[in-house]
Order: sequence, then C-alpha cells, then structure tokens
Amino acid sequence: MADKKTCEFCLVENRGLFGHLRRMRDGNYICADCRRIIESYGLPIQSDIFQKLVTAEPQRRDMLMRDHLERMSAADCIARYYPMPPIMMHKGEHCINLTEASIKVDPEAVPGSLAPDNILDIRAAVVKNLGDFPDGTKVKGTLIQTEYALYFLSDHFINAHRLNDIVRANSSTTTLKVVSSQNTYTYQVPHADLMFMRETFFNKLLSSAKDNLIYLSSENTMTIMPGSYSVPRNIPSGTYYVTAVRDDGIHITDALGKRRSAAQGRIRLDEGSRLEVTGEYKFRINERPGAEDSTEKPE
Repeated sequence: MADKKTCEFCLVENRGLFGHLRRMRDGNYICADCRRIIESYGLPIQSDIFQKLVTAEPQRRDMLMRDHLERMSAADCIARYYPMPPIMMHKGEHCINLTEASIKVDPEAVPGSLAPDNILDIRAAVVKNLGDFPDGTKVKGTLIQTEYALYFLSDHFINAHRLNDIVRANSSTTTLKVVSSQNTYTYQVPHADLMFMRETFFNKLLSSAKDNLIYLSSENTMTIMPGSYSVPRNIPSGTYYVTAVRDDGIHITDALGKRRSAAQGRIRLDEGSRLEVTGEYKFRINERPGAEDSTEKPE
C-alpha cells in the first residue's frame, strides 16, 4: 500500500475532490489552505522556514525555529535569509526586515529638502522623528530594521527608533507601532507578524552563533571572536579591560545609535548597546563600578 500523502506544513492528509494536495517543486506536498496563506505573505511556494512559520500555530513556531537551527548553521541561515539589501549600511550591520510602509504625519513638519536614501548617511541632524498625526498626510517610505535600530526612510524625512520602543504585543498584522517618551508612531505595513517572526529567528541565530564565539577562560575573563554582540543579552554590561590577540577593530553602538571605535585599554559597555568585533580580543571585567574609558573615540 502506498504511503499517504500529507501536507508538508499542516500535515493534513489528501482527501476529497476539493481537498487534494499539490506537489511542490521540491517534491513535498501542500494543501490549498497552506498554499493560500503562503501566497498571501508573498513567499515562494516551497518548504522553508518562514513558509512553515506563517502556516504554523503560534505555539509551534519556537520549536520549528530550533529544529531548523539543528539542521543549518547560524552563518548559513544569515546568508540565506538575511542578505544585504539594495541600500548602503554600516559595516557588519544586517538587514532583519525591509518592507514598504506608510505613516500619517503633520504636512507642515515635512521638510522640503531631500533626505538621505541609505542608512550609512543617516546622522542625528537628519533624523526628524515625525510622529502620528491622524488627520495628516500619508507618507510612503521604507521601513528597515537592523540589529541597532528601526528606520523609516522617505523622500523628505527619516525616523529612527530604538528597538526597545517597538510594541511587540500589538495584535494587528497590518500596523507596526513604536512608542517612545516623546511620541507615538503607527506604521502601516503588509505583514507585521512576519516581521516579528524574522526578528525572533534572527535573534536565535545570533544566540546560536555566540555559543561558539565567546570563550570563558575564567570567571572574569573571556575571549571574544569576530561577531556582533548585544549588551546584556550576549555580554554583561560593565567596564572591561581589553587586550588584543588580533587587533582588527572594535566598534560600539550605544542605545541611541551613536557609534564609536575602541582600542586596547578600558571600555564601557552599557545596557542596550551593541559590540561589533572584527578581530580577536580578551576581555577582563573591571570590578570597580563607574570606571570610565578614555580609549574610545567617536566616529
């Protein structure tokens, strides 16, 4: 007796005239319901991680991500699912999400001059952070999320937000809300839920990669290999003495997005910042609280 055909995503069996399964190019089968869901997200009809996530029940998604990471390395996943976008970014920065978006703002607050069209050229002086204005003008642009910030790039203004200000408990799948101490921002997006899935999976990739990139040699000393590290998720906040094994560079981006370089000596890592390492360094925790670093240089 031949094996029963089942949908690769929901595991429903082939049944009935209108419930039959169709074979995908990869040889697996898909039902009409799962096919409709995947197409609604604009994803290719194939058996891959995000296709499985959008068709799965929410409580199964973490298991699916962990299972995928057991079969693929973090480096391969980043290369496959988070490629470089068609805009210029900072060295070592990854594009987690890139999608069309819009926001209603006060038309009188929109500058007449053109804004930078890539992240590399964004400076504090060009960030406008125009918030919600319900009866205002709808402005279309591109919403880009990296490890460091969430950016909204439009023709005439740029918004930049801390990742901690993103409201992730939002039940809407067509809006992404950001709430800061100064303002509220509501972006209309095609699939906010898929953005959160991509962010969650990317963070799991970083955690998986860090297992092999940070080596603890004692309670207070560790060797850090090339990579991008979140404080305090990957490295505890604090002041460290740094010695280079291979001095190819250290950069620190604080919680506000300000970037600075560091050298051998003493550096301060505050909560919400990110450490970008392109060499190999030994870090030893400074047990004196409040010690400042004189070796960091703003870029």
